Amino acid sequence: TSKKLLTSGKYVDRDIIVTAEGGAEDLESVLTEQEALIDELKTVLQGKAAGSGGDTLTEFLKVRNGDYLFTEQRYLTEIPMFDASVITDAHHMFNNCQKITTVPLLDTRNVTNMAYMFASCLELTSIPLFDTSKVTQMNYMFSGCSKLTTVPLFDTSKVTNLSRMFYNCTALTTVPALDCRKVENFGNAFSG
Repeated sequence: TSKKLLTSGKYVDRDIIVTAEGGAEDLESVLTEQEALIDELKTVLQGKAAGSGGDTLTEFLKVRNGDYLFTEQRYLTEIPMFDASVITDAHHMFNNCQKITTVPLLDTRNVTNMAYMFASCLELTSIPLFDTSKVTQMNYMFSGCSKLTTVPLFDTSKVTNLSRMFYNCTALTTVPALDCRKVENFGNAFSG
C-alpha cells in the first residue's frame, strides 16, 4: 500500500489515518482538523488571534507551541519575525519550506528539541546563531539543505542526538567544532 506521511506523525494508508501508536482515525476528520489549524494560524499571522484571547502569534504559540508550525509551506519565501521565546519544541518547525533562503534571528532560549527544524529547506543558504543551550535533539536538523554553505557555532553541550544533522548538505564545506560529550547518536551526521 502507498502511505503518505502527515505532519502530525501520522500517515495515510488508503482512507484511514494510522497513528504512531498503531491506532486508526478517519482521514476526513484529520484533514478537517489540519485545515482548521492552518486557518487559525493564517488568522493569527494577520494579527487577529481568533478565540485565543490575544492578538499576536506569541499568544497562539503559548497554546500551540512551535512544532510543525510552518512545515510543508513549500512556497513560503520569508519567515515572519515573531517572539519565539515561548517555544520549547521546534521540531519540524520549518521542515520542507523549500523556498526560504534565510531565517530571522529567533529567540530560541527555551527550545529543547530542534529535530528536523530545517530539514528539506532546499534554498536555505545560511542561518543566524540560535541559542541552543537547552537543546537535546538536533537529529536531521538541516538534512537535505543542499545549498546551506555555513553554520554558526552552536552550543551542543546538552545534545544527545546529532544523527543525520547535516545529511545531504552538499554545499557545506566546514562546520565549527561541536561539543559531542553527551551525544549518544551521531549516525551519518555528515553523510550524503
